[in-house]
Amino acid sequence: RYGTEFAAAAARNGVALELLVLPIDPEARIDDAVAARAEAAYFSGDVFPEFSRQFFSATRKAPGLKWLHVFNAGVDHPVFATILERGARLTTSSGSSAEPIAQTAVTGMLYLARNFPRWLAGQRNHKWDPMRSADFPRDLRGQVMLVYGLGRIGTEIARLARILGLYVIGVRRDATETGHVDEIHAPGKLAELLPKSDWLVLACPLTDETRGMVNAALLAKLPRGARVINISRGEVVDEPALIAALQSGHLGGAYLDVFAQ
Repeated sequence: RYGTEFAAAAARNGVALELLVLPIDPEARIDDAVAARAEAAYFSGDVFPEFSRQFFSATRKAPGLKWLHVFNAGVDHPVFATILERGARLTTSSGSSAEPIAQTAVTGMLYLARNFPRWLAGQRNHKWDPMRSADFPRDLRGQVMLVYGLGRIGTEIARLARILGLYVIGVRRDATETGHVDEIHAPGKLAELLPKSDWLVLACPLTDETRGMVNAALLAKLPRGARVINISRGEVVDEPALIAALQSGHLGGAYLDVFAQ
């Protein structure tokens, strides 16, 4: 799709670029001799998902591959580990979609905070369901949001949340002030921060350290009625523990996984 732009950028920078393009048929494979000339590869949005197998078949046939760039942020799939083991450089487009993803996460927060599930259920059932004062949702101003992971997405979520009047606590390895949180802490402080958090937003990568991190013990530390919004990988959350917390009513009626929803 962007072959012309690639060629123009290469020319401006004095790079002699030959584009090796995948066959139109997703089941076809690029010629071995052609693939062997590849030094760089771009796993682009128009390759995924239909041409993914074809693309990685080509990278396996490229012994001289020095660099792979991917359009996405997450590279926890084993195929990327294989690329790194071969000594190639791997770069991602992390942060390129920070604004729309953060806006989606905040939309999810507003959806839950203003009890839209109830309104939409009434609409589907053609039912007038006025809310009594005892059921009124709390105003967001003054509520506490804990953002676990302050990359570009997590930082943008924090920025938007503060505009809406929330008190934002950030958690990341480098506990350096970002300018968009009211407090910042290292991951080791997570357990003691949860009891005062109305919202837990997961914006961290999936690693050995974070896989299944949000388990029954951590969920139990959240105050009753808290909400969880996940814009990282689903595996960061221990699913059975989450289901149990929802069924018990400990979480505020819903868990929002932005990508699943």
